Amino acid sequence: QGDVDGWMAKYTPEQLTYHTIAPDAATRLLDAGRAEEALALTRTALAAQKSDQRSDWHDPRELDDAHFACLWALGRKAELRDALWARFEARLCPDALRHHLKLQPDFEDIDAADAARAIVLAYPSMTKALWFCHATQDLQLARQLIDARHAYLDGNVYEILTPLAEELAPNHPLQAVLLWRALIDYALTHQRKGRYGHAARHLQSCAEADTRISDYGPHLSHAAYLKTLEDTHARKSSFWAEVVR
Repeated sequence: QGDVDGWMAKYTPEQLTYHTIAPDAATRLLDAGRAEEALALTRTALAAQKSDQRSDWHDPRELDDAHFACLWALGRKAELRDALWARFEARLCPDALRHHLKLQPDFEDIDAADAARAIVLAYPSMTKALWFCHATQDLQLARQLIDARHAYLDGNVYEILTPLAEELAPNHPLQAVLLWRALIDYALTHQRKGRYGHAARHLQSCAEADTRISDYGPHLSHAAYLKTLEDTHARKSSFWAEVVR
């Protein structure tokens, strides 16, 4: 019925800081033309999230979006740019970065984009950084990331590595091979037999990419990698049965 205060009265001040309630409350205040109150509420909720030791487990996406909406409604573009950048820097959020870049003055967006790439390259979680590259389709950045930090590839995150390898394969075959090898090595080392069929197909993809790789640099050639697999995992007959199919 449009009674914002009546709706908010259902909750205690602490409950209004919950990430499940605060965004709705802020939206209702914004719709009622009470942007300053909405901003104060979102900032109180964000502070509560920050002090919560479990906050890293949960991405307060809706709360952040409500905060951004408040800043936009109040015309605080500089604060909005800073808030968007903070979300990107903490979470590698593609949407936040995209919005941040759109708000940059002419030509300054180029410097901001370069700074963003540097953050991705140095981001503590290699997996999250690769996800960002996949989500933004920045394959050149993915190539740089893999070259610099290939030792930290997690072959268990097949939902990211598999599609990214396919995307890299046409123009960056060596980096695609490094992702496929990470998937293969994880499946065999951890004896994930349910993945042996996928690992065999990844090995075939490596063989196909080998014809387009003239220099493996510090990495094993395809022949040397295959020999290592044969020596290390010779007894995993179910895998080799998949390879020869």
